Amino acid sequence: SLIDMSKGLGGELSYAEQRRKIKPAIALGSEGMLDGLKWQVVGFQRRSGRGLGEDEDDSFIWDEYLLYNKKAGFSFIVDSEDGWSTTRVVNGAPKLSKSGATATYLQRKYQRDYAYLAETDYAEGEFYWPVFKGAKSSNVDYVNAGKKSTLALETANQETTWSHGQSVPVQTIAQAFGV
Repeated sequence: SLIDMSKGLGGELSYAEQRRKIKPAIALGSEGMLDGLKWQVVGFQRRSGRGLGEDEDDSFIWDEYLLYNKKAGFSFIVDSEDGWSTTRVVNGAPKLSKSGATATYLQRKYQRDYAYLAETDYAEGEFYWPVFKGAKSSNVDYVNAGKKSTLALETANQETTWSHGQSVPVQTIAQAFGV
């Protein structure tokens, strides 16, 4: 429910209202073909990050689109300063080196690239986990040679999630979703 009736009729609607409306580049409900599958955009969130350690003055934003396909499940499109990518949550955990400097997934080695704190600044649509403005996570990104493939480690509320991503040309996204 969007309305907390415990505070009486017309309870606080702050969860439904966001201060600024962000227009996603790919509209919610849009459908597009990627990797031979038809995906629908069901969720959108804008996130911001702040580097850790020597990079703590570095801040950035990115957009995430949650996609759904009846047979394949969920996937993401990420629009960041580094360009566009497609990402999927992986089953099982990649193997981390003792120092955390490298991670191995599907016999590929990835080098630690960047550690940062992330926060959800805006969200709309449907998600399979709780998403809200102000949600925070601790993230570490790993890249393989050429930065074409990435692993991302995200920890929030004592839950750790690994995802694997691939760079995608902006023309591929534009053609797939007609934007």
